[in-house]
Amino acid sequence: MENDEINACFDQARQGADVVLVEGTKGLHDGVDVNGKDSNAALAHQLGLPVVLVLDARGITRGIAPLLQGTASFDTTIQIAGVILNFVAGERHEQ
Repeated sequence: MENDEINACFDQARQGADVVLVEGTKGLHDGVDVNGKDSNAALAHQLGLPVVLVLDARGITRGIAPLLQGTASFDTTIQIAGVILNFVAGERHEQ
């Protein structure tokens, strides 16, 4: 879809809504275009939406911190509003 079509579709879908959730695919900065113009980050920026990252925590502990820090600093125009960690193995893993 072209940007104006995306904007029109989004504007129509959010009418009367208190909350709007736009689900992306792949990673935040992934896409076919090497410059990221078709990424989820580009879509969030276009629509003026904050991002909630969903990360698979299997097999990773402290490594989550630099991953998140790198993601947040890679494109500072993207507002990271929250993080959901999937597959947390227990309280120790969560900490």
